[in-house]
Amino acid sequence: MIKLNLQLPEGFFEEEVRCDHKVTKEMKEIWAVELDLLNELMRVCHKYDIKFFVDSGTVLGAVRHKGFIPWDDDIDVALLRDDYEKLCKVAPKEFTHPYFWQTEQTDPGVLRGHAQLRNSETTAILKVEYDSKLKFNQGVFLDVFPLDKIPEDVEEINKFNDKIKEYKEKCLDYSVFMPSRYTVPKSLYKRVLKSIVRPIGALIYRYYYNRFEKLLLSYNNSNSDLVSEVYFAHISHRTMWKSSWYSSSIYMDFEMLKVPLPVGYKEYLDTTYGNWKEFVKGASLHKGVIFDINKPYTEYIK
Repeated sequence: MIKLNLQLPEGFFEEEVRCDHKVTKEMKEIWAVELDLLNELMRVCHKYDIKFFVDSGTVLGAVRHKGFIPWDDDIDVALLRDDYEKLCKVAPKEFTHPYFWQTEQTDPGVLRGHAQLRNSETTAILKVEYDSKLKFNQGVFLDVFPLDKIPEDVEEINKFNDKIKEYKEKCLDYSVFMPSRYTVPKSLYKRVLKSIVRPIGALIYRYYYNRFEKLLLSYNNSNSDLVSEVYFAHISHRTMWKSSWYSSSIYMDFEMLKVPLPVGYKEYLDTTYGNWKEFVKGASLHKGVIFDINKPYTEYIK
């Protein structure tokens, strides 16, 4: 087990049954790395008076389980856009090895549309990306999502979704030319060809990615009271939240930590999950992750 800065309670790694679900020692070790990342994020946010909130299943876990949903394997947080940008400015100097603040600016070509705080001494590779041997940092991560305003008109929302998808697809088409996704061909001919084509492809990628990022901000100066995690391009009635729900925080237990929830967490849970009090066993939205908390991701992408 890698060294963590977070002090864990005695017996934390012991296997146990929660809600008729067995939580293994291996899962507890993954949780420990993620909790350490969350603790480090809280340190930086408190230092700079940056307001953040736990998000998605982490809200549900805090309210319903006082910790992780037993069958979940990740932690999510969200910030309103202004606080997100403030965090992005200070993060690269605040998070030092093994912590790594990952955005398009710090790891070009990662193509996430949001930030991730990672532990570089570990591995968490999405199974859908494993065969590509992508070169960007793929340590165990904490997702950090910006919240942007969205239009209130349904037809306008649909057009907004379509435009975001369009630019994401264009970015993906040219992402192969970025350092974190580029594989040097074996033949001399292909190396020479790529030395010419790659810089042009990278320029096109950056053009579309800049357009994509600007698009996300389209409605932030509007009078809309709705926010969403826009970059996913799946804005629906379940992912449209009132900005007033994020006006302040309520702290609740999450394992051994106290974490901030949006003051409108009940409305958030009703909107996002419907009957959230009913236990429905599910899986991570990442659709499978290759975890290894004893070996760095670099060993997997050689």
